Amino acid sequence: DPDRELVYYKGGHLRGLNVKSFMVSRGCAFSCSYCFNNAFNLLYADKGRIVRRRSVERVINEINNVRRDYPMDFVRFGDDIFCYALDEWLEEFSQRYRREVGLPFYCLIRPNLMTREVAGLLSRAGCFSVNMSIEAGSEKLRYKVLNRKMSDEVIYNAFNIARDFNINVYANSMLGLPLAQAKDELLTVRMMVKCNPSFPSFTIFAPFDGIELTRFAREHNLLSPGAVIKESTWAASVLNCFTEKEKRVQLNIMHLGAAACKWPLLRPLILKYLIYLSPNRAYFFIWFVMKNYLMAKYIFPIRVPVLKKICYGFKVFLFELRLMKVQFKSGDKKSLCTPVAGARDG
Repeated sequence: DPDRELVYYKGGHLRGLNVKSFMVSRGCAFSCSYCFNNAFNLLYADKGRIVRRRSVERVINEINNVRRDYPMDFVRFGDDIFCYALDEWLEEFSQRYRREVGLPFYCLIRPNLMTREVAGLLSRAGCFSVNMSIEAGSEKLRYKVLNRKMSDEVIYNAFNIARDFNINVYANSMLGLPLAQAKDELLTVRMMVKCNPSFPSFTIFAPFDGIELTRFAREHNLLSPGAVIKESTWAASVLNCFTEKEKRVQLNIMHLGAAACKWPLLRPLILKYLIYLSPNRAYFFIWFVMKNYLMAKYIFPIRVPVLKKICYGFKVFLFELRLMKVQFKSGDKKSLCTPVAGARDG
């Protein structure tokens, strides 16, 4: 088991948080083109099993040991994919976790793996929330660019199943994908609206070195020579296939997308007018507030004293503002968000 004192040391803010993280497995059986697992799977091909899963006994023992030593009433499973099918491991986990741990938890799963049977066992075990990504509203982009071969129907069905079992969903999506057009960005918003996750998240594709999608972008001459790779999914796109106006729209959808999904009365105003204005501090503030509110209420219910929550929230705001490096000049209505090169996604 990991040495938890390295991160839960006395005086550190993570020690007092009620949410603690665990892993039940290593590896991922899929090869999405934007994910490091694609390269990882090729690197370790024919060298043993890619996906290795710990026994339910070991997982439960570790959780109970951490609960004994640190404040904890919510479990976050950080596996790339928590479960692949209805199997003996999941059945045993569902029974024993509920009986021997009994804490609500969060995990990650793909839409094509979310069946009613799987959702039933997760819910019975105490699953409070899941991360289930959409990534792109365009089926063509999902199949040909992202290597996520699942239809619109499969995605919509997965979100309906999660809703039927009262499982909150944190849904990711990416803007600024190679070969994407302006209509594809709006299609992603429309799919997110229809899926209606508890927290709809919009990010912008970052061409990290070593991943398949970056190689794809280079092969199609979508990355100019000497382009500065901004290692953050909150950064404006560096691909040369987008105009500056399209990049501004992507940033605005990233900041206002959740509001468009959650506030139907304002949706026409946002999608027909506001996203075409220059990025500004108001958009950033709306994004920050909605992101942290929805995450804390529906995905990771963080429970800390009000004063500490305010102080922590302010620190996070300053940290994310620094990562984004939103530069606003007094009186300059055309100021843009210029993310720091090298900033990493939190």
